[in-house]
Amino acid sequence: MGKRDQAVVDLTRASILREAGRTDQAVQVLERSDKELPDTPEIKYDLAMLYAAQGRYNELEPLLRQVIDLQPHNANAYNALGYTFADTNRNLDEAQDLLEQALELEPDNPYILDSVGWYLYRVGDYQASVEYLMRAYERMPDPEVAAHLGEVLWMKGRRAEATEVWLKALKDNPTNHGLERVMERFGVKP
Repeated sequence: MGKRDQAVVDLTRASILREAGRTDQAVQVLERSDKELPDTPEIKYDLAMLYAAQGRYNELEPLLRQVIDLQPHNANAYNALGYTFADTNRNLDEAQDLLEQALELEPDNPYILDSVGWYLYRVGDYQASVEYLMRAYERMPDPEVAAHLGEVLWMKGRRAEATEVWLKALKDNPTNHGLERVMERFGVKP
């Protein structure tokens, strides 16, 4: 089996394990695969996303930097690293640079629009944040985007709109725990 075929097999196996809730095993598959196929950006990226799910940000960062080195036009890698910095409220200057690069590469990508909106929220630019998050939510009514948009609307004093966004997203995604946690944090009952 060639290297490309092995990478596909390992990525598929890790994806199946992740979907089955077996993240630790998925990590093991991709860590082994990354050692065997060290120049495969897809493996590094997926492993970094698994590390993010586990809160292993110190291990995520070098992997995403390697993806960027291997694929300098990979908007998702810039976005993932920029979002991680914004979400953990650190390296915000670098987060801005990374997200600007991602946005330049894919200006209509809703994941990138969400990340830029979340970054803007972290630096206190609520108005611009709402604009980016609304654009993201229009393109992709995802519960995480709804959680972000609702939080920024709430902080701007637009609580009825925030509640409406959250409740609609919860109706469409009744088992989304992230959305439930945000609503609970702000005292909004389903």
